[in-house]
Amino acid sequence: PYADPEADIARFIPPSFIPKNPDGRYLIFFDEINTAPPLSQSVAYEIAHERTIGSHPLPKHTAIVMAGNRAKDNGVTFEMPMPLATRCVHIE
Repeated sequence: PYADPEADIARFIPPSFIPKNPDGRYLIFFDEINTAPPLSQSVAYEIAHERTIGSHPLPKHTAIVMAGNRAKDNGVTFEMPMPLATRCVHIE
């Protein structure tokens, strides 16, 4: 963070993993998303739905892919919260 004395607020510098080229094509891959507890999955929901990481917008051509095990395979899984599940295409 850094101080913005003119606006009298703190601002945050984008993390190094957010691409700097707004015209580039990028992929964010969440592997084993459903092994995370639902509260942690809500972070992925925010990134997928709002297309931001915190207050930093993702570049226009950023694809978001999530992968996980099926519950019927008896892997470690948590049920995906409905708001996140409905924003995904489910492929087996």
